Amino acid sequence: MDRCLLEQLIKSVGIYFSITSNDGYSYSNIPSDFNKGEILTKYNDKYYDRKIGFVDISDVRYEIIIFNDVTDIKRKSMYDQKTGALTLDSFQRSIEKNISSGDDIILCLMDIDDFKGINDTFGHHVGDLVLSKVVEELKKILKEDAFICRFGGDEFLIGLKSNDIDYVRNIMDEFATIFKSNLIIYENVYMSISFSIGITKYKKDEDFDTNFKDVDSVMYYCKKNGKNAVVSKECYVKVLDK
Repeated sequence: MDRCLLEQLIKSVGIYFSITSNDGYSYSNIPSDFNKGEILTKYNDKYYDRKIGFVDISDVRYEIIIFNDVTDIKRKSMYDQKTGALTLDSFQRSIEKNISSGDDIILCLMDIDDFKGINDTFGHHVGDLVLSKVVEELKKILKEDAFICRFGGDEFLIGLKSNDIDYVRNIMDEFATIFKSNLIIYENVYMSISFSIGITKYKKDEDFDTNFKDVDSVMYYCKKNGKNAVVSKECYVKVLDK
């Protein structure tokens, strides 16, 4: 095998690659602005993983670095396949990245009230459409300053870049109002949907699990006290203190 044949072989396997040898030979088609040092890197809206190997030809050793396009695999691990919302792992990484950058985050946990009844009455295919509609409307009203995660069957975690809890509470109330009217979900299927929504400020000195337990307790307080409401921790604490 000569060097030309080696290059042709690698071209048939990798998208971007480099070959260097201990006798001074080198070849690369990797763009200059590509982050070659990362095991997984994003470039031009695609994800590539890095693999390194060695080939000995005669007395020459070649180091081969190949970057494979793993965009589809990566996106499947990042996003819920039914709704397009983030997976929990991706959501947590997004929150922690923004917290480390100094952003203030308000955390919301939202549960669809009586979702089992929707599945039992209309079928699971309509239930899936409801979940997708929830994410679609959340993206419209929250825009780009929010992270949306499908957490469990009919629960959603939302992180918003804000320190104004009243503003976030009003936005979530506005979102919930959209579904209280007879919203069309599928062909002639109209339904009114309500939510139990808990809200807390993300504590930067606490870890993600602690902050989740915080917002989880607020949301369940909401569910146990009538559902169909948006409750912040401040309001929740005031009630408990009475």
